[in-house]
Amino acid sequence: MLDINENRPLVCLLGSGGNLGKAVRTILERDSLVEVQPIGWRPHNQAEFRIVNDSEIESQNGRIPQLIMNLSNSYFPNPNQNQLLEMRKAIVGVSKILSSWIREFRTPSIAISSYFQFCPKELRPWSLYSGLKEEARDNLIGAAEEVGAILTEFVLFDNYGGDGSRGKFLDIALESQQTARPMKASPGNQVLNLSHVLDVAQTIVQEAYTILMKDLPSSISYYTVKSGETLTLRQIVEEINQVALPNLEVVWGSAPYRSREVFEIWEIPYPNHKAFQPRWTLRSYLEHFFSLQRDSI
Repeated sequence: MLDINENRPLVCLLGSGGNLGKAVRTILERDSLVEVQPIGWRPHNQAEFRIVNDSEIESQNGRIPQLIMNLSNSYFPNPNQNQLLEMRKAIVGVSKILSSWIREFRTPSIAISSYFQFCPKELRPWSLYSGLKEEARDNLIGAAEEVGAILTEFVLFDNYGGDGSRGKFLDIALESQQTARPMKASPGNQVLNLSHVLDVAQTIVQEAYTILMKDLPSSISYYTVKSGETLTLRQIVEEINQVALPNLEVVWGSAPYRSREVFEIWEIPYPNHKAFQPRWTLRSYLEHFFSLQRDSI
């Protein structure tokens, strides 16, 4: 374990306001083994670390973190021009800023990628989003290789849980069940590999502790965070209806498939991180969710 003392390692978070970023920050602050500082962005942000002029990280007290975790992300399914600019800023823009910091200070870092980046080569880029993520990935790997810095990349699949709805299938399905509205859906044979966001966050935090505790050689490491639950959309609804009353009604086939859908999970040439030991299953999450709903009535 890390020593708890006045000189705790300093960890900076990019994207601490997102669903995964909030979960990671909560765990780090609960453990109290490191000092956590978010990296702010807004012009008048008073954070110790902030991005200025959309181009560089400023440390107002001159401190250098022992680790930076890049969890910055933005996604819109069918982005308009302004949304696309927001995605590029949060994904590629942040990666360029962090790459410059890595080149200057050789600070170890953790970054996240999406499994959509690893679709069959003939289908790449899978989407505008995955294209931006791949550009960001190239920036960070290039910087780490150039100066010999430690970088750990996590390739993430789908996750659930956390604060509020993010417009994912499970979110929409639960909202439809809660309002007793029939849900329109495609034929429902797409697949998702699902993990609870807290299980994903805990894995990332454990890797952070490993980097901080051990005198690791400069290297780039690649891991997946993949659960044993790969389900079709139809199977997800079946899980909901095992515990939900009234049952969710879905009108399968009332909406078309999108131009690109995932019907099998692609093989990714990286090992699953050994710290990934899920505490949640989709069923246990749903039981917890509906228990909270009943208690609130």
